[in-house]
Amino acid sequence: MRMSSFIVGGVIGMVGAMYLVQRKPEAVKAVTNMMSDVKKDMWNKAASNLFAGSGSSSSKKKESSAKDDKQDHSSNQSLIKDIIESDPQLQSQFNEITKEEQTVKH
Repeated sequence: MRMSSFIVGGVIGMVGAMYLVQRKPEAVKAVTNMMSDVKKDMWNKAASNLFAGSGSSSSKKKESSAKDDKQDHSSNQSLIKDIIESDPQLQSQFNEITKEEQTVKH
């Protein structure tokens, strides 16, 4: 990248920022608030990871997330099963597909 392209891009960015500040101050406030919230969240996460310790707490988090994933998977399976059973046409198509799958595996 050329240095002049970098400078022109910076100038265009500054002009755009000045335009927003003058024409739409509420948009600038909203973006500023959002960015400060993001920064606070980032610092809080970094501090909690730094002071939490890396040994048992991280393994506990992994175990709990694995349990949550299994629960989500089972609830999703039951939801799909309920949907299939509620529609007879869908049920027949599902049965055809599963029969084809079983014949291919054997």
